[in-house]
Amino acid sequence: MIGGGPLTTAGVCVVLGAACLLGGLIDLLLVGTAAWAITGLFLAATVYAALKVHRQGWYSAVVGPPLAFALGLCLIALFSPHDLGSGVIGAATTTLELLAAKARAVFLGTAVALTIVLVRRLPFNR
Repeated sequence: MIGGGPLTTAGVCVVLGAACLLGGLIDLLLVGTAAWAITGLFLAATVYAALKVHRQGWYSAVVGPPLAFALGLCLIALFSPHDLGSGVIGAATTTLELLAAKARAVFLGTAVALTIVLVRRLPFNR
């Protein structure tokens, strides 16, 4: 897949979603909360998606990463112990708590994706 053609918007969603769900699953199995795997796979998938996306689908490489990261954190929140309540309320509050704790990774990944996409769209890169 590394040598494949450009990613469509759906391809970006699949790459980002799969990386974040896999990272969330690894973190859940190894430490029981969001740790290094979801962050590392998120950043790697964000860079890959920003480098391989079609020029017309650039927005998906910028908008997709925070949504995919939230999806991975939802997986962790659903299967980890809840600090604030139980059931759906507990999972939602745990997701928000994890998002607040991992906000730096989300902002970094989105900023890197935006930078890559903007550099690729410069006039001398055509």
